[in-house]
Amino acid sequence: MNNTQTQDRGFATSINKRVASVYKYLALSVMMATFGAFMGIENLAMLQGFSFWGFIIAEFAFLIALYFYKEREGLNLFLLFGFTFLSGFTLAPILAHTLAIDPNILVNSLLTTTVAVGAISLYAINTKKDFSGMGQYLFVGLIILIVASLSNIFFQSSIFHLILTIGSAMLFSFYLIYDTQRIVNNNFDHPMTAAVSVYIDILNIFISILQLFLSFTGNDD
Repeated sequence: MNNTQTQDRGFATSINKRVASVYKYLALSVMMATFGAFMGIENLAMLQGFSFWGFIIAEFAFLIALYFYKEREGLNLFLLFGFTFLSGFTLAPILAHTLAIDPNILVNSLLTTTVAVGAISLYAINTKKDFSGMGQYLFVGLIILIVASLSNIFFQSSIFHLILTIGSAMLFSFYLIYDTQRIVNNNFDHPMTAAVSVYIDILNIFISILQLFLSFTGNDD
């Protein structure tokens, strides 16, 4: 085996270890979010009115703190689990709403998300196209999406809501490509923050797909 082959194998091994480390935290995040969603459905009364926004604020507080303390062993894992648990917990109202309409909608949304995320991730890993320059454009797209979503609170347009939902699914699909390539290229400063970034992408893709299924059934209120 020549030096080039040895270096290539070593580089591939390094990438595999890095990806495995990130996806270990990602798997734990999904498990904690699932537990949070279950607890939220069981305690929907806690997610009414101002208390719901209190949990949302706490969720973001855990996320921000994680970025500050990502190197603090033990505390970083607590913050990761706190954020992902609350992200599932605060998702409970729409999940309960969906289950009340038709549990198959939730099942189909989960399956569609799984297939979509798998396909997008494989594309991001195997494509020769470099998406590393997309960050600033994706951020602008995110700002536009947030502003447009806030505007629709006042307009209450179902057509505009559908457009925003499709736009959200597309935006976070590109974010998933971007973040996956960042993991492969070792552009994250810690595997835990890399896992959180991918988790947020997947979560938003799932929410968008779920809302699309609800829109198609006329139950997106």
